[in-house]
Amino acid sequence: MAERDAQSRQLAAQSQALIDIEPELASLLAVHAHRTAPTKEARASLIQAADLGLTTLLAGYLDDVETLAFGPDGRTLVSGSGDGVARRWDIDSGEQRGRPLTGRDGPAVGGVTVALSPDGRTLAVDAAEGDSDDFVVRLWGVASGEQRGELPTGTDELVGELVFSPDGRSLAATNKDGEATLWDLASGHRRSVPLTSQTSKVVSLAFSPDGKTVVSGYEDGTVGLWNMALPGTAEAIEQICRALRRDFTQEERSQYLQGMRTDPVCPR
Repeated sequence: MAERDAQSRQLAAQSQALIDIEPELASLLAVHAHRTAPTKEARASLIQAADLGLTTLLAGYLDDVETLAFGPDGRTLVSGSGDGVARRWDIDSGEQRGRPLTGRDGPAVGGVTVALSPDGRTLAVDAAEGDSDDFVVRLWGVASGEQRGELPTGTDELVGELVFSPDGRSLAATNKDGEATLWDLASGHRRSVPLTSQTSKVVSLAFSPDGKTVVSGYEDGTVGLWNMALPGTAEAIEQICRALRRDFTQEERSQYLQGMRTDPVCPR
């Protein structure tokens, strides 16, 4: 009994010495200490290890993990790492779901940025072609692992942040050069909302809960609020005509509306 108590205290002491350096090993030592003999030292090391809160360790990366996103069910986690790969994880089992997803055709260039849509069905991953300088954002089905679309960024700068709107219909991105892009996902086209500043770089983005406003934070300490709401067709026509305050010129009609009706488009 005395020998097992001594072994238990030794294991507990080793666990406590390693708890901040190698928590995984320290936790194993704490369990073994308590099973060897339930000394007060073993119990203390066991409680300390359990207090770390580690429930699952997800392994399999070749580089540092740079971005993480939880699915709305709380059971799916997506990670982006410096090896240029996005991985889907089942939190309950600690196992990967399907194959790793990468949009990088060729050597990885920086870490991967990931974002999950609010419904958890679509994964956005920044990507780069091996034979191109420009980055794109690729959209993947989380369940199927199949690519659903591709959004060109029009820049050779790494994507810094990806943010879905609350309804999942829009996606915003920043890049390392301080620019921002907003896409309509139904069409794959860029929205004309500028998001950028004439005097400072964009460093962060967020959508309001109702999705009607997107906020951009700038390097100079200012914040821009942008209206995201798309007008109905009648409202859009009224807005455009009110802003232009003119109709087609005769030259424009001859060039673009030849053979068409010539009723005023924006009557004054």
